[in-house]
Amino acid sequence: MAQRISRKELKQQDEFQEVGFDLLEWVEKHRSRVIAVGGGFLALVALVGLWTMISRMRESSSEKTLHEGLSLYGKAGQPGAPADALEQARKKFAEAKGGTPAGEVAAFYEGAAMLRQGNAKEAAPLLEKAADGADTRTVMDSARAMAAEAYEEAGDLEKAASVWRALADDPGAVYPPDMALLRLGDVKSRQGKTEEATAAWREALARAPQGPAATEAQQRLGTGPAAPAGLTLPSGS
Repeated sequence: MAQRISRKELKQQDEFQEVGFDLLEWVEKHRSRVIAVGGGFLALVALVGLWTMISRMRESSSEKTLHEGLSLYGKAGQPGAPADALEQARKKFAEAKGGTPAGEVAAFYEGAAMLRQGNAKEAAPLLEKAADGADTRTVMDSARAMAAEAYEEAGDLEKAASVWRALADDPGAVYPPDMALLRLGDVKSRQGKTEEATAAWREALARAPQGPAATEAQQRLGTGPAAPAGLTLPSGS
């Protein structure tokens, strides 16, 4: 017999989706400033947006464990933090994950902590599993995008490209499709597949001419300011 979801649980999930979507929009608007301070798009979504959702939840044993993990995760690398703060956090997330809204977030953070520890090869499939098990769209898409980044870091560019493509083509995704296409083009560029990279960047512009990826896509196509170093640009650009 299927487990019934209470009206309160549905309300919590709706609130999380609203918080997550608003945060995604804000981060993209201020993307350059976010990157400048080293947080990155997903780091800010994870550390701020998901924390906001959890703060609204009813306290329970698993949610307290998740709070403890989030606290350790946020302090990792800061003065006075335990040297093994990330590993302690990862264990807290592993303990708290499960089939609840809080459990979805914990599963995501378990992979995020592993990625921050430098274990990209192990983190990538863990993040994909977190995405597959998530009912909340913001958690699902954050996990998918971070999985793609983990595959990139692990050197599995084919898998990274596949995840970015799927995210860009998903009509229900809250992650901006033009951003996914920009990243897809970057992966193709790293592979030396210039034509495919160009097609992805052009598609990003076509889908959202004024979107968050527009300026960078123009740079990569040679039609905007100077393109970043390390990318294989189209001939003649």
